[in-house]
Amino acid sequence: MKKTILCLLLSGILLAPIAHAIDYGGVGGRPANPKPEDPRTENWFIYTLNPGESQTDELLVQNNTDETVNLLLYPADSTPSTDGGFALKQMVEPREAVGKWVQLSEDKITLTAREQKSVPFTVTIPSEPKPDVGEHTGGILIQRVEPPSPTAGGFRLLTRVGVRMYVTIPGAIQEALQIENVKTEVDEVRNVVIVTTSIKNTGNVSENVQVKNEISSLSPWLMASVLGATPFPLVNEKSLQVLRDNALSTRFEFPKPLWGKLNVQTQILYGNGQVLTADPLTINVPLSWKLIILLAFFAAFVASMTGLLALKKYGYATAKKSSKKRL
Repeated sequence: MKKTILCLLLSGILLAPIAHAIDYGGVGGRPANPKPEDPRTENWFIYTLNPGESQTDELLVQNNTDETVNLLLYPADSTPSTDGGFALKQMVEPREAVGKWVQLSEDKITLTAREQKSVPFTVTIPSEPKPDVGEHTGGILIQRVEPPSPTAGGFRLLTRVGVRMYVTIPGAIQEALQIENVKTEVDEVRNVVIVTTSIKNTGNVSENVQVKNEISSLSPWLMASVLGATPFPLVNEKSLQVLRDNALSTRFEFPKPLWGKLNVQTQILYGNGQVLTADPLTINVPLSWKLIILLAFFAAFVASMTGLLALKKYGYATAKKSSKKRL
């Protein structure tokens, strides 16, 4: 009998606001009461609440299919994802923060084809023990429930989608990031240079960060773009989200130049214009076998042309000398 297969945390796709309900497998969800002054609330629940306070709101659930669907709703805490943002935990995992603070009015609903429904819920921040000041993340998951499949001998694939929730406990908000390290390596097999930047959020709120790597040449003749050489400078920028107390690493790859020295400058931009700058690094790229072969062919060509010219000149001189003797 096949085991129940759960889809990966599809809530992890909610990395940037969009203008419609998050949808997967024909089921979607979004905040029912977005705030006009905050476009982010079109897709995320965002609250600022003190210990002991409550907030009521509604989740708009949509069935975008042409069939009736049975849905299971439940809150969950966040878990860091590889991109620095977050996904939502499994239903069976313990709920300690946002997943515990959210109380849904109902946890099972049935929607007919193309139907949508608003499901009320309440977020209550406990007075004791008081949660840490700063941001706490989680969300509400919408999971499609499928009956067992007699032919497959088990359960059908379950799909789920989540709507993120950010709850900030007022107090001394700290925005702080640090660059843990910047590493470089040359991958001879794939013929690329890799720059890996590791950063950590040491503050108590999540940060939207921009990682910028600028690669410049310390060998001016590397500017020539021949035989796969890379034109410099190169600039790579990535926008990521780093949760509080979380760390992430991001990679930048570019084609390996034939030979020479490169300078790597890394900057992290976050918050209200804060900038972190890492110490510059130097990458020494050894002489490429392509360049060696090119130089060998060039040397052989020059030698052959020199030899041919010498022979031609010698033959011309000999012929001229012979003609003089005949005269």
